[in-house]
Amino acid sequence: MPEDVTLPEREFDNQEVYPLMEQLVAEAVAVLPDFPGFAERDGLLHECTDERGNEIEGWVSIELKYAFTDSASLTEQVRGEYTDILRDTWTEAGYDITWDEASPDGEDHNLEAARTDGLTLWWRVWGRTSLTIQSGCVPVGGGDQKPGYVPPVGGVLPENDPWGNYLDPTVYGTEEPSDESTDAAVNPFEGGQAAVDTAPGTAPGTSPFINEL
Repeated sequence: MPEDVTLPEREFDNQEVYPLMEQLVAEAVAVLPDFPGFAERDGLLHECTDERGNEIEGWVSIELKYAFTDSASLTEQVRGEYTDILRDTWTEAGYDITWDEASPDGEDHNLEAARTDGLTLWWRVWGRTSLTIQSGCVPVGGGDQKPGYVPPVGGVLPENDPWGNYLDPTVYGTEEPSDESTDAAVNPFEGGQAAVDTAPGTAPGTSPFINEL
């Protein structure tokens, strides 16, 4: 790593931040009335790079996503009421609302909040409504990029939890434990479905309807 790269000051490593990310999802669920349950939990590990695009060894970024079913995503309660509740809740919690944008027709919405510790919460009402928690770049603790398993919240079934299955396949009985490292420890979804659905040519956190304004 180049000597002139300045690393961010973080309060936690990847092993410590991940349980907090799951706790933030649980706290969001707790304030949503008549919660229908999440349909799926997914996740992704990102490499951390410097301004030149070089990988920063010993650092990783975690992205955690919970999504509703197609039918629940279409309800006014999930699309409208939940958006308003989360906005108020995050504002009252002292989070910085960094993105609060509706599509021109008012049907879709992106709501993003940043915490002072560097965690970001992204509520996306577009396609399948979802809640994504992003850790930002954090140091790798214990020499393992993959954080320890934490059970899903919101009623996610084992067969709809690829992230949990990656963190610990023995929980769902799909694999025997192994001490051998694999490419999946770097990118568990390489060639597969990413944790966050984005429109072609857009990156996570980028508005899918920004060009429509």
